[in-house]
This record gives sequence, C-alpha cells and structure tokens, in this order.
Amino acid sequence: MRFSLSTLNWMSFPEPPRIDRAIQPCTAASLEDVLTAARDAGFDTVGLDTLGLGARIESDGRLREVAALLADLGLGCSDVGVLRVGQTDGLAAARTLARTAGVVGATVCGTVVDAPLGSGVVTSLKRCAEVLADSGVRMAFEFMAYAPLGTLERAISVCDEVGWDRCGLLLDSWHLFHSDRPWDLIATLTADQIALVQVSDGKADIGGEEDFFVESRWGRVPPGEGSCDLPALLAAIAATGYDGFVSPEVLSLGARYSDPSECARELMRTLRASIPH
Repeated sequence: MRFSLSTLNWMSFPEPPRIDRAIQPCTAASLEDVLTAARDAGFDTVGLDTLGLGARIESDGRLREVAALLADLGLGCSDVGVLRVGQTDGLAAARTLARTAGVVGATVCGTVVDAPLGSGVVTSLKRCAEVLADSGVRMAFEFMAYAPLGTLERAISVCDEVGWDRCGLLLDSWHLFHSDRPWDLIATLTADQIALVQVSDGKADIGGEEDFFVESRWGRVPPGEGSCDLPALLAAIAATGYDGFVSPEVLSLGARYSDPSECARELMRTLRASIPH
C-alpha cells in the first residue's frame, strides 16, 4: 500500500461544531505550506480538495501553477474531491473536478451523497461518473455513518448501479468503525472494487447524535492513537489484495499544530507504525 497525504487534514473549524447550525470550515495552513510539509515528511503523493485549492480551482492557469508546484516538489496526486451529489445534481462540480484532475494528474474523485438516496440521486451519480470517466477519472464513492447512506452494504449497491468500472468504493475507517463494522463484507470485495482507503482513529464508542457529529468533525486522531481496532479493519482490507493508496483523514488535526511540517511528520510516523507497506 502507498501513502498519500490529503490536504483535508488541514480543514478546521473555529470551534467544535453543533448539529443545529451551519458549519463554515476553513483551512489551517496554506496549500503551498501543506504540500512542502508533505514532501518533507516523506510523502510522494497527495490528495487535493476543493477547500484547500480555493479559488485556484476556477482557473486553469492557477491549477497549472499547482501542478507545477507538485512537480517541483516531486509529488504526484492520488485523488481530488469532494464531489457532493443529492442536494444538487453535482454535474457542475463534477465537470470542475474532472478538469482539476486532468491538470494535476489525479485519476480518482472522492464522492458522497448528501440527500436521501432515490432514483434521482442515483441517476445524478451515473451522470457525474460519466463526466469523470470522460476525463479518465474514476469515482470513489464513500458512505458516511451519519448521512442518508449509512452502511457499506448500501454503498456497494450504489457502485453496482453506477458500474464498477466508473465507480469504486472509498473505504473510510471512521465511518466503517461507526456503522456496523462490516469486516466480513469487506473481505468479500476484490481489490479493484476499492478505489481509495482513508484512515483515522478516535473513540470507538460514541454516545448521542450531537457527540457523534462533534467527534467526527473535531475528535479524530492519527492511526493507533485512539481506541478503534485498526488491525482488524486493515486485515480485512488486506484480504482483498488491495495495494493502492491509503490516506490519513484526521479532521482537525492540522488545527492542533502550529507548524504544518510537524503535523505531516506525525501522520507519516503513525501510518508507518500502523499499516504494513
């Protein structure tokens, strides 16, 4: 497995969020500092998100500057995201992310649904997957334990409908640990059905909905530093033969470090300690 550092690790909130109000995330470090920190920590690949890219995503010229910076630092790009489908049909965002992926060299786009799953949402996912595929990009579909699509089983059914050639699974340890912990189901997957793996740690057992939401957006910790049984999950993934990218998604970790380099080094250290590679 290869390690890729997602710029989403520097997504932060001004204070722990509540579920009864809108949340406005921000970045805790500049993209240039994050990419340099990734290189210095030993990563050779990064994932880029729309928040970290900011206004650059609207300009081919500015995206080419990002691609040039990646090249100067010796970094590749594993994935772009996050495409959200449901509250809108996602097509405009899919076109933007497909163009972004083409400039920075990514072949995977992280995707979630943010509305109840129905035939209209599935149709939108298919159309977005077609837009991405036309640019050589595969959708990496992620279920979220607290969202309308809350289990791996349902995510697999979506990939079946969209088509595995255009849509693989994004397996996020946080959501797997806080749904039904479907290790047996993961072990039945083939390696090519998994498009991307994201890992984090934290509290294995969380109380009510409010606590769960706050922990998900504020309380994740690096692999091996929480109470989740990562070895069990990793063994299930290894059983598929998956040897693609593993990316830490330790939300709010970046806000706890004044120096992006310190954060990146901590993520690399914990990945190496927790995951065979």
